[in-house]
Amino acid sequence: MRKAAGLSQDELGEKLGVSGATISRWEAGQHVPTKSHLHSLEEHFGLPFGNLVDRFINTAAKRKLHDRVAEVREASSGYGNAVTIGVHIVELTPDGDLLVNGDTLILAP
Repeated sequence: MRKAAGLSQDELGEKLGVSGATISRWEAGQHVPTKSHLHSLEEHFGLPFGNLVDRFINTAAKRKLHDRVAEVREASSGYGNAVTIGVHIVELTPDGDLLVNGDTLILAP
């Protein structure tokens, strides 16, 4: 949405009172914006608050799950790509997709 609006991370950060590095972390799913920042994004981009929450939470969740799968795979190298997390079998495909119990994990963009 930022790129579609023609804004750099620094430009959007300036409008929201945060650094460009913070915007980068939000986009990468490393951090989730605060409620007040989500409301500012809602006003700036005209997107419903719920859509913004879904977008950022899903990005962060997918990143955490991807990192956990990679961590478990590394610890059990030689046992394949599938790992068990809780009651779910999670597999990282060669394309980087996540499969949960055999179904592709699809998260909002």
